[in-house]
Order: sequence, then C-alpha cells, then structure tokens
Amino acid sequence: MAVQIGEKEQVAKQDIAAELSSQVEAARKAVRQVAKDAAIQHAARVQHARKATKSERTREKILQAAADLIVERGNTDFQMSEVAERCSMSKGALYYYFRDRDGVVEEIFTRVIDDFASRQERAVAKSRSAEEAIKGLIHIFCETVRDGGLFVSAISSGMLRGGMAMTPEVYTRFNRIANLVTVQIERAQREGVVRSDVDPDISAVTLCGGILSGAARQIYKHPERIDAEDMTEELYQIIINGIGTPASRAKSVGE
Repeated sequence: MAVQIGEKEQVAKQDIAAELSSQVEAARKAVRQVAKDAAIQHAARVQHARKATKSERTREKILQAAADLIVERGNTDFQMSEVAERCSMSKGALYYYFRDRDGVVEEIFTRVIDDFASRQERAVAKSRSAEEAIKGLIHIFCETVRDGGLFVSAISSGMLRGGMAMTPEVYTRFNRIANLVTVQIERAQREGVVRSDVDPDISAVTLCGGILSGAARQIYKHPERIDAEDMTEELYQIIINGIGTPASRAKSVGE
C-alpha cells in the first residue's frame, strides 16, 4: 500500500515537473516572439525614418535650388523644369514633393519671413525701453534690406499679386511683424515717446512699409556708403518727428 502511494506521489511530481517545463518553454517562446516582433517594428521605424530623412533632404535641396534662382533673378519667374535640372531629378519627381511653383515659393518665403520676425522678436526681448526696441526693429529692417536676398523678394515682388494685394500666406506673416511693431508703439505711448492720439495699428503698418521703402531707396541712391547704423538713426528721427511727443522731438533735436 505504501509502495503504491509512493509511486503515485512520484507520478504526480513528474506530471508537475512536466507541466512546469511546458509552461517555461511556452514563456520562452512568448519572450522570443515579443523580441522578434519588437525587432521587426524597430527595423520598420528605422526604415521609415531613413525614408523621411531622405525625403526631407530632397525637399531642402529643391527649396535651395529655387531660392538660388530667386536671388539670381530678383523675382520668382523660374520654371519647375529649371529647379528639377539643378536638383538632377525629373520634373515628375519634383511634383511629388511640391504641387506647383507657388507651393515652392510659398514655403521659401514663409521660412524667410518667419526667420525675420524671430530676429525682430529677439531684438525686442533684449530692449530696455521703447526707443531702444524701435531702433532695434529699424536696424534689422535696414540690415535685411541692405543684404537683399529672399526677404526683399518676398516683400517687394515674389508674393505680391494684383498690384499691392498680398497673398493670404504672406499677409499672415507680415502681420506678425506689424503686430510686433504695434506693441512697441503702444509701449512707446506708455513711456511718453509717442503721442497718445496715434493709432498703433495704422502707424505700425505705415512704418513697416515706410522703413522698407526708405532703406531700399537709400541703398539704391548710395550703394557705395551703406551704413545700417546711420540709416537706423535717420529713419528713427523721421518717425519721431512724425508721431513723437513734443518732449521726444525736443530730445531728438537736442541730441
């Protein structure tokens, strides 16, 4: 009887061991499958990232080629076939990345104007007064116009359609710059530099256009003696004498 009980216990132990062994093996298989799936997913992500990186590089190459054409010609009258040729790709492949020439131009000018606005914002952030902020804004305008390139094309020609009607894309970004100037004019009013009866919004838009035109004209008339500092001071004096308070105008004359 005791022998039979011992045999049963032995069989039970063997069954338990076999079950445990089966469970361990199943767990190992599950771990191997998880690892395999993870490896496949990782490989897919890497491949996708490589494709995305390659696509981004191609887009940048296209944008640079188009930007070079705009700078060389001073306008946006280029053909997509010219861009494709410079990128050593077919015209059909080019349209995979951009729907048309307007799409290319829009992205180029969007970046350029956003970069300009960011420079303006950094200048304002460092200013200790409204006067310093406004002079900083004017200085960046003057430097940018003096250097020419894509920003001047964006503002003066490439994205202007139907006379002086700006496309919505450029208007939105130009408005970002105008809003920044508006805030500084309001700040100047609080500091007693600009008259309180001046409309900040109208003044901002007028000043942006006036500064661009004034700087461009000075550079056109006297390209041999371009000095951003001098242009900044001259344009600032014109602004203050136009919208400044009597006190600020008196201070300006005294300086």
